[in-house]
Amino acid sequence: MNELAERLLERLTETDAGQKFPTVRPRDAATMIIIDRSGATPKVLLGRRHHGHKFMPGKFVFPGGRMELLTRASSRSMRARSRRARTAWSDPTPS
Repeated sequence: MNELAERLLERLTETDAGQKFPTVRPRDAATMIIIDRSGATPKVLLGRRHHGHKFMPGKFVFPGGRMELLTRASSRSMRARSRRARTAWSDPTPS
């Protein structure tokens, strides 16, 4: 582990020491892992959650967010249409 990683781990451990967090049920969410490989050493994009959040306050996380009801409904609808289209292409009517 390099020096920066060791310092970060030490800082995060000190931040969490003795803190109690309520149990919170996770929600459906979308996450992106973005890796920049343009240099000799790959870099990963992370964000830090606000300390006022109930779930994982102050933690470093991958970018993303919860899925809204409209997004979920739209996603289900698109998957259903895609299945119907694949079925139509794979089961041609006899001539």
